[in-house]
Amino acid sequence: MYLYRCDGGAGFLDTAALKAALSRALVEFYPYAGRLRKDDNGRIEINCNGEGVSFEEAECDGALDDLGDFSIPRPDLSLVPTVDYSQGISTFPLFLVKLTRFKCGGASIGLANEHHTSDGISANNLMSTWLKIARGITTVPTISLDRRVLSARNPPQPQFRHIEHQPPPSLKTPLDGAAGDTTFSTFRLSRDHISSLKKKCNDSSGGSNYTMYEVVAGHVWRCASMARGLPHDQETKLQFLVDARQRLQPPLPLGYFGNGIFYSGAFALVGELV
Repeated sequence: MYLYRCDGGAGFLDTAALKAALSRALVEFYPYAGRLRKDDNGRIEINCNGEGVSFEEAECDGALDDLGDFSIPRPDLSLVPTVDYSQGISTFPLFLVKLTRFKCGGASIGLANEHHTSDGISANNLMSTWLKIARGITTVPTISLDRRVLSARNPPQPQFRHIEHQPPPSLKTPLDGAAGDTTFSTFRLSRDHISSLKKKCNDSSGGSNYTMYEVVAGHVWRCASMARGLPHDQETKLQFLVDARQRLQPPLPLGYFGNGIFYSGAFALVGELV
């Protein structure tokens, strides 16, 4: 979601101009204008039939400053478009836009995309291209629509055990307490906190130099295992997402359109973590 304060201009986020620019951007990103369907083997594919994307416009009687800081999810705001799932997959728009105008003159643009079509990086590339065209910039990024670069070998030839696709370990003992309502908290780690974590890890790493992400993810994994009171012989799994675009050999083409973000993961015994 993007928030904009009114710049005082007469054409601020003009609806007709935004729609025209989006139509031009979809010439390059045309799979977003299609619909999903299943092939003869039941696999989901994109039918590039040009049915278009969804564009909604709404008005809000509040001001942008009334929204707060978004530190806690606010599904009640309805600023991001949703899909009507009551029909079949062939009816789902693959890219949705909701333009909401506030009484202060500001506006928000909420986006949603179907992840069978692409990941968030590709969606952001469309957003960037769309807004550049709306501002009159004629030079837009080149995209690559060749999905064959990620096609599996036929037959598949896995070279190692893909733990990211393994189910989470079963609990040896049930967790204490009944499930309650979900609560949200924000834990802020300062630069000093992170530096201290990195020093503790790297001093005992035997030469490895752990990144900020690695030490913070490991710290959260350890704290979660301790908070759950799991036995030391309980196997536990940490799963996360990795942008593979520049990590593959060869790398994915610049501007690759599709899903270039994959699951990765690690297993460990609770006793090894705490």
